[in-house]
Amino acid sequence: MIRKIVRTGSKCSVGRDSFNLSLSNTVTGLLNTFADSRRRNVGFFGRLLALPYELQAQILCELPFVDLLALRLTSRACCDMLATCQSDIVRSWTKHELNRLELSLYPPPPPGEAKLQYIFEVQRQQAIARKLAKNAADFVARKILLRDTARKRETFQPAWNRMYKKSMPLLFTVGHFLEQYRKQLLQKCVAESDAAHGFRIITCSDDEYVKTLQKEILSKYDPEHLLECHRMCYFLFQAFDQKLRPPSYASPVEKLMRGWIGKPASPEEIAVVWVLGGLGQVEKIWSHGSYNERRKAQISFVKGVSPNETTIWKENWRKLGVESPLIPLDRIPSTQIMLPLPHNIWRAAAEELLESAHLLGEDQVAEDPTSGLRSFVSELVGFDTRRYASPPQPRTHDFPDDDSDGEDEEGDGSDSDG
Repeated sequence: MIRKIVRTGSKCSVGRDSFNLSLSNTVTGLLNTFADSRRRNVGFFGRLLALPYELQAQILCELPFVDLLALRLTSRACCDMLATCQSDIVRSWTKHELNRLELSLYPPPPPGEAKLQYIFEVQRQQAIARKLAKNAADFVARKILLRDTARKRETFQPAWNRMYKKSMPLLFTVGHFLEQYRKQLLQKCVAESDAAHGFRIITCSDDEYVKTLQKEILSKYDPEHLLECHRMCYFLFQAFDQKLRPPSYASPVEKLMRGWIGKPASPEEIAVVWVLGGLGQVEKIWSHGSYNERRKAQISFVKGVSPNETTIWKENWRKLGVESPLIPLDRIPSTQIMLPLPHNIWRAAAEELLESAHLLGEDQVAEDPTSGLRSFVSELVGFDTRRYASPPQPRTHDFPDDDSDGEDEEGDGSDSDG
């Protein structure tokens, strides 16, 4: 029996030795493969970093910007190489990626001062305009034109695409205005505030105080483009205001059962979002799927910028990107911010400029802007939404003049989708 146990144990030990030897060989092979791959990568990056500056810049300018960001995180040497070539990268990117409007609103810095941060800022504004254009197009399709089924949305998709493309440059300009207005307004408020007073947000009723800064920014835009942006801005204010109040048809019992916040956002709270948060914060709040989520996000933002409401206010202000030598965050707790109400953020200053350019008559300034909202939506979607519920279909038959029965050849505006 003892001999059998010893013989069995020796066989097991031989099996374990063979397994350990095989495992050791496998691990050694993997390590050698990894080492070879690493040597090849090191050799490639070494040859890349050894190239002359001109060739490095030419190679980097051909890469997509996302790849440049990934390359910057690869190593310190690659990060230094990008920092050295960033002026050429910015010059090439502005030449091939930006259109005339974007270049006019965000002029590229001089070659010796160009930084990658310039590309970050422009791309951030482009992303905000794209997201908000999608939200605005969905709002028109679902809430105004009632395209709320899959079949209706499929037939409406060409008009949706047209509206999306037309909205992006208008929203890009509105975002630039809000960004510039916030910066100039905060500089003025910080300079005029008394350090003995605490932080306050005050509603400003002085029209001249409000319009002076706004007209200074709006006057830099092309008048024809300003007119389209003027109508888009009014549409945004109306749509965003509707997003921050519960449906008017809901009874108190329904609001209670659904858990809706009964009190809609006040004009002062909406003004804080538009002026201090800018178009980026408007898009973040708008993107929430339910009314309660939008209201909670809006309330959280308003409280987050007040040093009296939260201890992390400085972090929230840094996220807004307003810190500068003229707007030191240490002065915010003693700053009184004068904010206009939403209807005074853009409208009055833009109407004066458009009227002086003879693009807006006195009767159009005096009338309720709501009357022009439907025509603006019609221009966005590409057909008259007051006459047709969907794009009018082209005629498939041509009738001779002598067979005409005298009916209206433009159609009756009926639509099978309702």
